[in-house]
Amino acid sequence: MSTLKVGTLQDTSAGNSSTPAEIYNGRAKAWGNISGTGTPAFRDSYNCSSLTDNDDGDYTINFTNNLVDDDYAVLGSAQNWEGTQTDSYCGVSIRKDTLAVGSFRIMIMRWRWDQYAFKDSGVVCFAVFR
Repeated sequence: MSTLKVGTLQDTSAGNSSTPAEIYNGRAKAWGNISGTGTPAFRDSYNCSSLTDNDDGDYTINFTNNLVDDDYAVLGSAQNWEGTQTDSYCGVSIRKDTLAVGSFRIMIMRWRWDQYAFKDSGVVCFAVFR
């Protein structure tokens, strides 16, 4: 069996390229798993250099390598409310005005009946696709 070692793979027009690390980590342009309570921190991530805790349930994710533009999709999920409330729900949203080539802002909202608030969550996961 032979081994092929390359630094970058390109298509025939040299317009699209991938590194072996990008292929190994999947085709998402970035992804992360955040411990969002206390001092928020990445448990693990790809193409994420840092995060900023803006407020309760409100984080800015900064990319290690900028994306080519701000027309990308962010998919996210968060752990449900960590208290004793079994009838509460947790939602993840992004603010369109915060999508930038180098970062985006993700917000975690907890709602119960007619009440809602931005809340920290023990687990916040996201993936960025372009």
